[in-house]
Amino acid sequence: MLVTLNILAIVDFLLLAILFVYRKSATRNNLFLAFLMITPIFAHFFNTLIYLDLILNFPFALALSFLFNLLWGPCFYFYVMFSIGKRQSFKLLDLLHTIPSVFSVVYSLIIAFSPVDVQATIFSSIKTHPPFMLNLLNQIMMLQTFTYMFLSWVMLKRYNRSLKHLFSDIHQLSAIWLQEFIIVMVFIGMLAFIPIMLFPQIETFMIFLPIGSTLCYFFLVYKNISTPIVFSKQVQELLLLAPETEVEQTPETAKGQSHEMIKQYAEKLNAYLLAEKSYQNSGINIKTLSVETGIGVHHISETINKEFNRNFFDYINSFRVEKAKQLLLSPEKDCYTIESIAQEVGFNSRSTFYTAFKKESGITPTEYKNKCRT
Repeated sequence: MLVTLNILAIVDFLLLAILFVYRKSATRNNLFLAFLMITPIFAHFFNTLIYLDLILNFPFALALSFLFNLLWGPCFYFYVMFSIGKRQSFKLLDLLHTIPSVFSVVYSLIIAFSPVDVQATIFSSIKTHPPFMLNLLNQIMMLQTFTYMFLSWVMLKRYNRSLKHLFSDIHQLSAIWLQEFIIVMVFIGMLAFIPIMLFPQIETFMIFLPIGSTLCYFFLVYKNISTPIVFSKQVQELLLLAPETEVEQTPETAKGQSHEMIKQYAEKLNAYLLAEKSYQNSGINIKTLSVETGIGVHHISETINKEFNRNFFDYINSFRVEKAKQLLLSPEKDCYTIESIAQEVGFNSRSTFYTAFKKESGITPTEYKNKCRT
């Protein structure tokens, strides 16, 4: 049963890796995903060999297991960076991320080239009480993985916040699901950590490792396929403007000298959007609004933040929601579906429209329509 469970996990991950390598839209990100799928295979293979007392026939399995396990964290970190456009290429210094895996491989190779009786003693002890050095490497691996996930979480949080300062439609750019994946990983990791620490026998690893990794990976694959992050050159250029949208308390603002200017910008922005109805363009972003109004990107962001206490995303959506309210009650639009009205006012996603509408009105579009007509 335990062997079958691990073999099934190996087959699943291998098939998923092949899927991403030969996927029609093959990109660097898909290759990262394929590598992430491969990494647990060697841990499952090693554990199975230990359980079946066959490890002496494949002593190098330990080196492969540690090598790929210690590369998982850096690989996921780079997958996140490339996914959100933080990086477009590798640098020589990136090789520093491989140092822990190199040390683990050296230690594993020392064991692999040791006399057979020494290998037998070490590998047999793994079943019940692993040697100190192996325990230490396992702890380093877990610490490293959680560190890279934390760094990825911070990076994703900043990225998702920047999107709302730059774009009015973030449906195809949002990386919220990657943050959700990290939460799932940590949650399942903590659930598995307790029994593994209490019962460090090989049987415990044989049960929790394939189940936990399979759940995490199928979540990652499903989200990657169902809600991929779609990038373009224009999006990457806009992301470079993110620092300009950071609003800080300036001496002028503190003295109240720029308050009138912010008021003027606010009036100009409101008047322009109401007159030109630019918010109905689903692709409007802070740069296009800056060009159309002649107001700098930083000033637009500062005005929206300080005068309206919003970000660009919520500011534009507030106009869309108000327009949607008018159309929902219009007799001429009575035969229109709520989804078609959402598209007409500038929303590309039904879920985004419902979320924005409820945020502005406290009720859903359907509830609003029924409430106003009773």
